[in-house]
Amino acid sequence: MIPLLLITLSVIFFAGTVSAADEAIFVNGSSGLDTNDGYSWSTAKLTIQNATGTVNSNGVVTIADGVYSGTGNTNITIDRNMTIQGLSETGTILNGTGTNWIFNITAGVNVTLQSLTITNATARTFGAINNNGNLTVENCTFTHNNETSNLVMSYGGGAIRNSAEYGTIIVNLTNCTFEYNHAARSGAAVLNYCDVAGNYVISTVTNCTFNNNTADIHATFYNAAYGGDIISEIANCTFTNNTAGIGGGGAIANFASYSSVKSTITDCNFISNNANMGGAIYSYANTQVNFITCIVTNSNFINNTAINGGAIVITRHSGILNLTAHFNRIVGNMATTGSAIYNGGGTVNATGNWWGSNADPSGQIFGLVDYSPWLFMTINATPDTTNNTQTSLITVSLNNYSTDGSSSSPVDPNLGHIPDGVPVTFSLIDGPLGTLGSQTGFINGTASIIFTANAVGVQHVNATIDNENRTATITINPSGHVNITKTADNYTPNYWDGVTFTITARNEGPDDVEGLEITDILPNGLTLISADTHGFGSYNSGIWNIGNLANGTTAILTLFVNATSTGTFTNWANVTAQTTYDPEPWSQDNTIITVPSAADIAVEKSFYDYEGDYEITSANYWDVISTRILVTNNGPDTATNVVISDIFGSGLSFADEWWVKWDINDWYWNLNDASFDPATMTWTIPSLPAGQTAALDIMTNLTSTGTLHNYAELVSSETYDWNHTNNNDTAYLTVPEASYLSIYKEFRDLPWGNVITTAYYNDVIYAIVQVKNQGPDTTSVSILDTMAGIVWTGNYYVLSNVGSILPTPSSWVLNDPVNTFNGTNWNIPFLNTFIGSEKWLAIEGIINTTGINAASNHAETVDQNTYPYKGYANYTANLTTLAAPTSIIVDDVRGNKGDTVTLSATLTDHNSDPVVGAMLEFWVDGVKVGESNTGSNGTATFNYQITETPGNHTLKSVFNGNTFYQGINTTGNLYVPSANLYIVITSDKNNPTVGETFTLRYKLGNNGPDTADNVTITIPLPEGFVISKIEGDGNWTVNGNTIIWTMNNVTVGDPYLYISGWTTGPGNYLFSASIASDTFNINSMGVSSLTLNAQPTVNAATTTNTVGMQTTGTPIVPLALAVISVLCGLVATRKNNKRI
Repeated sequence: MIPLLLITLSVIFFAGTVSAADEAIFVNGSSGLDTNDGYSWSTAKLTIQNATGTVNSNGVVTIADGVYSGTGNTNITIDRNMTIQGLSETGTILNGTGTNWIFNITAGVNVTLQSLTITNATARTFGAINNNGNLTVENCTFTHNNETSNLVMSYGGGAIRNSAEYGTIIVNLTNCTFEYNHAARSGAAVLNYCDVAGNYVISTVTNCTFNNNTADIHATFYNAAYGGDIISEIANCTFTNNTAGIGGGGAIANFASYSSVKSTITDCNFISNNANMGGAIYSYANTQVNFITCIVTNSNFINNTAINGGAIVITRHSGILNLTAHFNRIVGNMATTGSAIYNGGGTVNATGNWWGSNADPSGQIFGLVDYSPWLFMTINATPDTTNNTQTSLITVSLNNYSTDGSSSSPVDPNLGHIPDGVPVTFSLIDGPLGTLGSQTGFINGTASIIFTANAVGVQHVNATIDNENRTATITINPSGHVNITKTADNYTPNYWDGVTFTITARNEGPDDVEGLEITDILPNGLTLISADTHGFGSYNSGIWNIGNLANGTTAILTLFVNATSTGTFTNWANVTAQTTYDPEPWSQDNTIITVPSAADIAVEKSFYDYEGDYEITSANYWDVISTRILVTNNGPDTATNVVISDIFGSGLSFADEWWVKWDINDWYWNLNDASFDPATMTWTIPSLPAGQTAALDIMTNLTSTGTLHNYAELVSSETYDWNHTNNNDTAYLTVPEASYLSIYKEFRDLPWGNVITTAYYNDVIYAIVQVKNQGPDTTSVSILDTMAGIVWTGNYYVLSNVGSILPTPSSWVLNDPVNTFNGTNWNIPFLNTFIGSEKWLAIEGIINTTGINAASNHAETVDQNTYPYKGYANYTANLTTLAAPTSIIVDDVRGNKGDTVTLSATLTDHNSDPVVGAMLEFWVDGVKVGESNTGSNGTATFNYQITETPGNHTLKSVFNGNTFYQGINTTGNLYVPSANLYIVITSDKNNPTVGETFTLRYKLGNNGPDTADNVTITIPLPEGFVISKIEGDGNWTVNGNTIIWTMNNVTVGDPYLYISGWTTGPGNYLFSASIASDTFNINSMGVSSLTLNAQPTVNAATTTNTVGMQTTGTPIVPLALAVISVLCGLVATRKNNKRI
């Protein structure tokens, strides 16, 4: 299958033509799949056969543009009602490729085909479509289709075969084209076949074209009734160059055997068709029991050829055969016998036809044919006598009957006429004495053309239709037209001005004009001074008698007049007589002269108060007053569209308001009346009657001092002003000196510093006052200044500045002795009006309050020596004052648990000044432990006894703020130190004998993390141990059998104490110690005790260097040491000491 063209967006639009009530199946040969559901273009079917087999009854199959052929797209049987439509007639092509047919429509099925091209289909019994049902074909093209067998008379239909063998069928073909189709038997394009009695083929063909089709036996369109009946109607169709071979009817053939055919042909064209019998139409009745009725009206039979019956043949074997042919054009057909009609045995009524000429047409007929009367050509000119440049309507008519070829009688075209569009040729035989216009089409049996004469004489006009020529005669008489024009040298003269009228009379031809008279009578208000005819006739009492005026000649009349009245005057000049025919209405022309009214317009100018009640000669600067214009019309006529211009002198400014009074004697003023344009300062008075005065008051600002003036003048007037001496006036006004002093207030951090909108409590700020002379005059000024929430320090600065000069800090004068300030009043003796002239006051103050806009400075003018035209200015600046930011410095503290330490914090403000009398809270590890007020230096202290465990602790001081100072808190560190003290006791002899000297080593260690302060180690010695020597680090004391070893601090390290001695008796001796320190002792290792086993001596006579203790009785020495220890408190538990 040939790949299809890609589908464009138009496919989507076409799908919209399917009724929502019908099922729609879409086919796309390039992208579809037969496994798709076909309900949209995106799920289209691939083949037509699958779509027609899928769609429900009465559904619509829409086929995308492309060429469809081969399996699935040909040899398709349709067994249900449906519509098959292509996307476009030229784009959707069903191709049988010369080997396949396209559709077989079964009986009882209603099928509609639309917008398809079916080509190259081939079969033995039909070409493209075999139809046994009801078929409608619209907007389709059938080309190069072929039926190949001539064995059976029911075979045929190179494009379409319609058969009623299973029941009556209805066939409708509309707007279709059949070209180059072929049938081996009959019906090169269409075969209608009915062979069952009682069945009908009802065929209607409209607006179709049949070109170049060939049937080997009968006809391009063949009605074959073999037992059944056929009703065929063909209208508005064209058959051109179609051929029937050995049979009849190059275009149409009707055949009946034991049946009937009724063939009606209307408004058709049969051109250059060819057959053996009946070049265009052939009808044959085969048996006695049959009827053929062929009715042909309003059709063209042109240049068809045959052996018999160049246009039409009817013949029979038996049966009833009728041909009725009326109002047809039968021209140029050729045959050996019967070049137009051949009657071989039927009844022919061929009256009322056009046979190509007015002559008797019997020579074009064979057999018995009723042809008389026939249509007859006539021509006439209306009118047949006319004047040069005029027209005559030439009409050719075939709405005439003739029985002899020389005379005729008219026929009502409503009863019938030959086809529209018959070619007619008009021509001028002699002269020519004119021209022919555009020819109308041949409609309803007539055609016409307009002849326009351009010369005098007799003109013959010929008309040709086919082989007939007819001539009309027109007599042309002379004519001439004189064209009048009238002009004036001044169409708007003033009263008593002169005006010259010029009247021209030109003969536009085409012929000379005789007896010419022109009338020009002056209206009242225009008075004739003189007239000049320039040699053409005479002028008297308004009549200009010219007489003869040759073709192309121009005559001139000049009238000199005065305007002796005001108003509008129309002066007419017109042709009132001529003896030569004028093809146009007699010419006339006029001039309209407008003499404007005259008036004396007087302008008066003055100044009035604001209300307009009284005239003034002086006013204050910046006052709004009225400048009044009075416009008086001293006559004699009403003045219209009077335009007055008002020109303000220096110091006058328009105040956006004005009042108009159209009559000074009226009481009502019109506010901002549209007659005055403030943009151009012009006042337009539409109408001012004579004797009336109009008034305009313009509201005006006085913008300078001194003597001011205002000028008004008349600019224009539609009414002629004959007196120009009073058209303008000037008014004068005195304005005394004045000044406006503007005041501006702000706050700054320095006189020459930055503008501030907020400040903190106790800040030093500067309240700035700016006074500026807005003019127009120099003045002195006194300004009252009031401050709230600010305490004046007694200092102020003054800056005198002009314009764009940038001040420097040195430009400010501290406590200026000229422009003095006393705390409330600032006196400036002289403030000029230079551009930007201004003075600045900076008042030094201290903020003593807080709040939004809590501080303010108000300044106002209280006196000046010029007129304060805008009153006294004042200005208030507000300053939001905030509680001052603060900061706290907390001193870090170190102390042992149980110690009393002093907690200290210092509070200052944002200026680093101490905050006195503020309550500070002290917190340790999130717990408030006390509070205290700050002193003069901003410091608060609190004595605190440490209860915290060793380590770092958060020390925080909190100030909760107050009206004037912001709250803040800051943390410090409370550190409680700790140590991890331990003692390891060793001996250089593990098992000494009694009396043998050995040395004990006490190793004191500190694993930190901190140095242990004031460490005391208590070493009790067991009874029976005698000290001989002590040495080591630190200090020690011996109290009996107890040694007190002390050290000021023990850093992380290993101090030692060495005790030498001996035992006095055998047995176990326990050596231990206890540790105490001011620093908290973690005591994770404690004291490692030592037990020694003293061995008895071998020699009892062994002596020592020391006197031994008694070995009997109570051990006096240890007991004495114990008593002394208790009495001295040595055995008491010390602070932060875990005794081992």
